[in-house]
This record gives sequence, C-alpha cells and structure tokens, in this order.
Amino acid sequence: MKHQFPSDWTTSPFRNVAEVITGTTPSTQYPEYYGGSVPFVGPAELGGAEPVTQSSKWLSPAGVKQARLLPAESVLVCCIGATIGKVGFAGTELATNQQINALVFNKSIICPRYAFHYCRTLELLIRHLGASTTLPLLPKGRFQELEISFPPLEEQRRIAAILDKADDVRRKRKQAIALTEELLRSAFLEMFGDPVTNPKGWRTDNLGNLLAEPLQNGVYFQKECYVEDGTGIEMIHMSDAFYGVVKRGNLKRVAATSADIEKYGLNSNDVIVARRSLNYEGAAKPCLIPVDQKPLIFESSLIRVRVNRDILDPIFLFSYMLQPQVRSAFVFPHVTKSTISGINQAGLQRVQILVPPISIQINYRKLYEKVTSFRNVYERDLNIAETFFNSLLQKAFRGEL
Repeated sequence: MKHQFPSDWTTSPFRNVAEVITGTTPSTQYPEYYGGSVPFVGPAELGGAEPVTQSSKWLSPAGVKQARLLPAESVLVCCIGATIGKVGFAGTELATNQQINALVFNKSIICPRYAFHYCRTLELLIRHLGASTTLPLLPKGRFQELEISFPPLEEQRRIAAILDKADDVRRKRKQAIALTEELLRSAFLEMFGDPVTNPKGWRTDNLGNLLAEPLQNGVYFQKECYVEDGTGIEMIHMSDAFYGVVKRGNLKRVAATSADIEKYGLNSNDVIVARRSLNYEGAAKPCLIPVDQKPLIFESSLIRVRVNRDILDPIFLFSYMLQPQVRSAFVFPHVTKSTISGINQAGLQRVQILVPPISIQINYRKLYEKVTSFRNVYERDLNIAETFFNSLLQKAFRGEL
C-alpha cells in the first residue's frame, strides 16, 4: 500500500521536474582534454554529504567542450557499476563520466538540496533495479521514471536545512575519528621513523623469527554449521573492505566444538592477517583482536599471528603492517597477484619487520590505547548520530518531520 502524504505534497517522476543528463568521457587519446580546472567526477567522488568541488581528474576548456557541463546544485547519481546508487551534490560547475546520471532540477518546483537528500533514500531501490545484469546498470530511461515526492518549496527548504544540520553532526564525528587515525600515523613515524628507510637504524628481522608460536590458518566450516539464533561461538570473517579492530559486523556465529575453540581461539591483542582477497590491496591486511572480544575463533581466510612479546609488541606490529610504505616495500612482494590474491604462511614469515627496543614499543602502545579510547567514544557518538539521521531521513520523506 502506498504511503499517504499530506494533501499539499506532490509526487512526480524525475523527468517532469528535472533535466536528466548522462555524463560522457572525453577521449583519453587527447591529453589536451585533461589537466584544466573543471572537475571531472566519477563514482569515487560520490557518497558524501559535502558538495563535490574536487576530483581526481580535471578537464581543460577543450575537454569541457567534449563533455556535458553541469551547473552547481546538480544531483549526481551513479547508475552503473559496483557503486550503483551512490549520490553526490555538485558544489560547482563540473562534468561526469557515463556512469553518472545528473538531475538538474527546476528550482521553481524543487529545492536541489531537498532532492539530494531524497535521492540518498533511493540507493537500495536503485541497486535492486540495476541488479539484473552482470554489470549493475539502471538505464537512463528507467532512472528518469523514478518518482520524487515533495511538499511546497518553503517546506522543502525547511526539511533540507534540518537534514543538513543532522548530517553535519555525522560529518564532524567522522572527522574526529579521522583525526585520531592521523594522530596515530604521525606518532608512529615520529617515534620510529620511516619504516622503509629506517633513519634511526633499528634492528630488522623476518616475522618468522619473532613468533611465540607457529602461524595458524583459520578453520573452515560448511554453511550448515552457521547459526542465526544466538547459539554457538562467534567467528570473525574478513571482507575486502575491512581491516582494523574487530567490529560486531565482522562476526558470525558457528557451531564450534571445544577442540575448535582450543585450536582456533583468539586472545586479546592477537593479530590476524587476511590470507586471501578478491582485491590485491586487501591481501595481508592486519586486524587486531580487542580485549573484550572473547570467546572468538577465526575462519580459513585468516592467519593468526602470535609474536614473542618480549621482543615485539602486537599493537606495534599491527600499526607497522598498516603503514602504506611497509605494505608496498615489505608485504606486497610476498603477495600472489591473481583472480584471488593472497599470502601464505611462508610468505608472511618472510615479511621484514622493524624491531625497535621493546620499551619504545610499549610507549607507543600506551599512546595507541589512549587515543583509541577517545576514538571509541567518537565511534559510539557516530553510531548514535547515524541512527538519528536515518530516522530523520525516513520521517522527512513521509511528511512527518
């Protein structure tokens, strides 16, 4: 049954209230089309609440003539590819590639910022409609038939302002989390120097020589062993987009035996590493087991690393293996590049590790734990802000805000 909107609301397909423009890509055979001052936007620039004013590629005046220039306040929606449904808001004149359909709304009818927030509620619908082919695709003809429901302009502006303020709270929480991560990266380099050039002259060794016990691959269970009713033992699984500290979303429950728990159990501050990944960059990503996450076991796509803590602190190792320069210089040479990229135990044991004095590693651990305690508070606040914003979003477009 369709939702009953207030009497002063209207529902209309996009094509009746906006010009729908599909982007195009100027030929890369002509370098003179690129390197100018007009952002050339792809799906990677979508997904945020802030207006899009930057991009990884820029068009020259000649390139703009080959593209379709969009005005500021256009609403940008990805309609092709893995990120189908992502939405952005043009903060300046820009052009897009062919994966993006732009909505240039009639401002006498629709407030563009209201429409931007509305389009964000369509992501799941667009994914569903575009999922019938190998490459997710929602053709322009079908896209422009999607409907938007809207009140009078003044009410649209009021709704958009409320949603913008709520979104700003989320953005500030995310910025605070990003700042804690940047602080840890800076502190690591300050305390230990560049791990590749090693300006402080620290000792180095292969990981295999720093272990307290042999590396251990995780356990494989048949799908019927997984349970949904809360019984069983929680097991961590690694997705291509995930690394860091274990979160609830990376846990499943499985009917494990006491022998499984004995062999594949995880202790606080154990480090586990992604053994394989569909994404080359995802191979050998580290994850840290938090203190309060027991009992817990790990699946076959992961390798457990337990180091000699008299020589190597696990939090130092975790942070070390997150450093981009370490991954490029010392990790990726041991990763096989194929349809499914990965690292085996032999390769992981050969990864070169910086081994500063353990006292300095412990000082870093103390800083890490202090900063992480702040980040945990920010993440909790972000979850609250996310829940609040999503609630507002649903109410706004039901005419209940």
